[in-house]
Amino acid sequence: MQERRSFNISSLLSHFRGCEASDPRDKIFALIPMAISGSLGQEVVPPDVDYQMETTDVYTNAAKWIL
Repeated sequence: MQERRSFNISSLLSHFRGCEASDPRDKIFALIPMAISGSLGQEVVPPDVDYQMETTDVYTNAAKWIL
């Protein structure tokens, strides 16, 4: 059985910052499944993937998740 790896959301955002997305919210939403821990390594609840949200709200929620 393979070990499941989780990545820090801050590291993922930094690594993939140059990638393009047709919907800017996907720059956050696409990383959520890979990121289980917050920036300090503690277990945190990731933001919901909700395409009804405004882009600014998605980025604000992501910043709160990181902090």
